[in-house]
Amino acid sequence: MSETAQETIPTATSAAPRSLTEQMQAEPSLKAKVTTLRTARQAWEAGELAVSNHRKYEILAETYRLLLSSTAEELREVAAVFDISMNAATPAASLAVKIVFGDTDRRRASALGKVLEAAQAKKKTPEDLVKWIKDEGGIESIRAPKVRSSDKKPFEIGKARLRKQLKPVFVIPAAQAVDMKDGADGFLVHISRRNPDSGHDVLLTLNTDAVLNAVFAAIAKASEGEDADAPESESKTRSVEVNGVTATGLKAAMEDAVQA
Repeated sequence: MSETAQETIPTATSAAPRSLTEQMQAEPSLKAKVTTLRTARQAWEAGELAVSNHRKYEILAETYRLLLSSTAEELREVAAVFDISMNAATPAASLAVKIVFGDTDRRRASALGKVLEAAQAKKKTPEDLVKWIKDEGGIESIRAPKVRSSDKKPFEIGKARLRKQLKPVFVIPAAQAVDMKDGADGFLVHISRRNPDSGHDVLLTLNTDAVLNAVFAAIAKASEGEDADAPESESKTRSVEVNGVTATGLKAAMEDAVQA
């Protein structure tokens, strides 16, 4: 072989990636097929969809800049040039959106128009728009924000309801409650079990925030739709005796029961 001859080394060619259909056909079980689809969906959301949405927000931000720098009459003149559907009541924000995004998809045009109107109301700048839309959870979250009946957390609602209930269902005598340490708000969770005499033995008391808040939240959920200002029930006051019995793992069991 000549010293100048070069050795030819075969180059390995990478196999073409399998299509999603081929991947699905290769999976042996339903669980494996679902896992493959979920992985594909997550990759699409993190990749192509995220890039697509970001680009749409960028275009919308520039549309917003166009809206802020133009008069309604100027937008109407341009809309007429591009044969955009409109009437005397069409808002300027909707006109700007229709001019850029077209008016064949009326639902999209309406949603994007409401986003620009919301941005104007909040005095957002075009430079802030992309981040603001993402922070708010996207177009739909701005277009139709969820109406919250209350800003209070569920456990706060339940706690407030209990505070209104002035008459107790029954009373544990002070001598038997001496070792029961209540929480900062004076509340204490008890768990009881029916005894052979059809009474109830209090087995354990708890005052941790996790248990109390779980119970308060359950009370709030159970009382949804009820009149919060309804008078407290005229419950007959009774006394009970407490047996010094403990229960292992009660806290976790109660939290599981409330969440179920």
